[in-house]
Amino acid sequence: ASEGAHIVGVDLAGQLPGVPYDSATEDDLDETQRLVEAQGAKAILTRCDTRDLDGLRAAAGNGVEAFGGLDIVVANAGICIPETWDEVTPTSFRDTMDINVTGVWNTVTATAGHLIERGGGSIILTSSLAGKKLQPFMVHYTTSKHALVGMSRAFAAELGKHDIRVNTVHPGAVITPMGAGAMVALVPS
Repeated sequence: ASEGAHIVGVDLAGQLPGVPYDSATEDDLDETQRLVEAQGAKAILTRCDTRDLDGLRAAAGNGVEAFGGLDIVVANAGICIPETWDEVTPTSFRDTMDINVTGVWNTVTATAGHLIERGGGSIILTSSLAGKKLQPFMVHYTTSKHALVGMSRAFAAELGKHDIRVNTVHPGAVITPMGAGAMVALVPS
């Protein structure tokens, strides 16, 4: 926004079952809107679950209609539930894969056509250091973040001919509710 980009954003803006830290809220969406506008840019922010492909398509379409196109896509949704390998449940594994992998696939699927229409662009998938190396107490999270590396390569192979660059970023520990404080205390010793 500080460089003149208008923002189309989505967030669940609500708590997810089984996630041991606070999720973003509608107040956080409002604060993001305020911060973007304080930079002189515009934002269209929608409460949407990345597991909802139709909802993502609608949000992307609304943004393209309002701003005339789409240039950059950042798929940044993710959850992390620290559990030892024998504590992971089918529900926590499925929720992690649904949000961290299917949600990212949905985001790219809902937006790539708009980048093609625009003549190119950039897609950035937020993986994790866990997508590059092992992470104990997070079999499901580590699996999901490795999956994004393969996903980015596959999308790059198909979308490159449309001048669309697809990359992953792999942040390490970040001080957020997901990566610090009460969350760290939950990691088994």
